[in-house]
Amino acid sequence: VPRYVAFVDFGHSHTSVFVAKFTQEKLTIEKQVHERNLGARDMDWELLKHYSKMFDEQNGVDPMSSQKARLRMLESCLLYTSDAADDLLCVDLGGRRIIKKKK
Repeated sequence: VPRYVAFVDFGHSHTSVFVAKFTQEKLTIEKQVHERNLGARDMDWELLKHYSKMFDEQNGVDPMSSQKARLRMLESCLLYTSDAADDLLCVDLGGRRIIKKKK
């Protein structure tokens, strides 16, 4: 019975996904997809826009209008995404993170 495994490389500026089929005899790459314009920086920017809008609605102050406030909020988004990744059970192999399911 073949086992299918998806490998996802979510980098700073791009994302790659590979689907592999493992059998007793060999490994076959069934599909590979690359998106050059989607990465962690894009997710951080979307988080920044989302939380800026929430902050503006709750406090009446738009953090995007001030460079200092925008950078502080972006730093918080970056810390949030990196902490979320660290909370997962994962193994780092040469700068690439292999995420395993939590039991």
